[in-house]
Amino acid sequence: MPEVRQSSFALLGDLTKACFVHVKPCIAEFMPILGTNLNPEFISVCNNATWAIGEICMQMGVFLGSQVWFRCTSLRNIRDNEEKDSAFRGICVMIGVNPGGVVQGWVWCLAARDSRVCSGSWDSTVKLWDLAAEGQQFGEIREKAAVLCLSYRPDVLVTGTYDKTVTVYDPRAGQAQVSSYKPHASAVLSLAADERLIVSGSEDRTLVVFDRRAGAVLQRLQLDNYLLSMSYRGSQLWAGDNQGRVYLFGSGGSGFQPARYFDVGHRLQITGLWHSVGSLYTTSTDRTLRIHVPTDPPRTICSWTHDDVLNGISVDGDVVAAASGGLSVEVWRLRT
Repeated sequence: MPEVRQSSFALLGDLTKACFVHVKPCIAEFMPILGTNLNPEFISVCNNATWAIGEICMQMGVFLGSQVWFRCTSLRNIRDNEEKDSAFRGICVMIGVNPGGVVQGWVWCLAARDSRVCSGSWDSTVKLWDLAAEGQQFGEIREKAAVLCLSYRPDVLVTGTYDKTVTVYDPRAGQAQVSSYKPHASAVLSLAADERLIVSGSEDRTLVVFDRRAGAVLQRLQLDNYLLSMSYRGSQLWAGDNQGRVYLFGSGGSGFQPARYFDVGHRLQITGLWHSVGSLYTTSTDRTLRIHVPTDPPRTICSWTHDDVLNGISVDGDVVAAASGGLSVEVWRLRT
């Protein structure tokens, strides 16, 4: 109930100020709960959750870099007030006390093609790795802003960045830049591409379809939430949003239309999604990786909890690669 959460978060803020030594052991449990309640729909709950985050930040003096984006993008949608000011001041204090705690380049997104994987980072770089050569790096692209999403195909490597830009590179020509455009009013958070289209999602809650051959925007959809991950195969576009839901868009001759959305069990935003015939993989800031059968609704067959938040996923056959908030790219081979 909103009333119960409102009172609970107010109590947590007071306890943090008065006796933080007793609150500190439970911070790892409290922070995800506070984060999920940064929803302006329940303004009193949101205000108290924001204030509690600020008080915790003021006390700790350390910070998990992988959570900066999640906290700040959530807080920016809340109206300005004392609680919001407290939360941002707390984050600033922690950065000042321990600047190393906000890592310079945590891995935010992944995309794979055959034995090659590219990773996008908050340090504005894209790095390319060859798994067939024991994971050696064979290329790097330097963008002008944080790289938040990628799409990797035989003829193009597409990046989406914080500065609202979608950039297309040719991986066959040493990652030479082919084109660049700004289809959104805010950060580009998700991408998918094929030989004909580039589909992008943004924090401005739009889905934009770009025609590669015509070099022009084909369609623009306004959504209720923003999409953090997507996977495009054939006539279907699957996507995950900031509320932990999975969307299925149907493709017609003139573009995409929202078909339906599903709850697949994630408590927080879906940061990575991969769809293929017979399987659907999702990752989330709730630290879980889930494998589903893409039925209507999707049926979860496996769930695994990681030590850190998971920021992206790429799948090729029985090989799964995931980006984590712990500055690592982890690769697994699934067993049947």
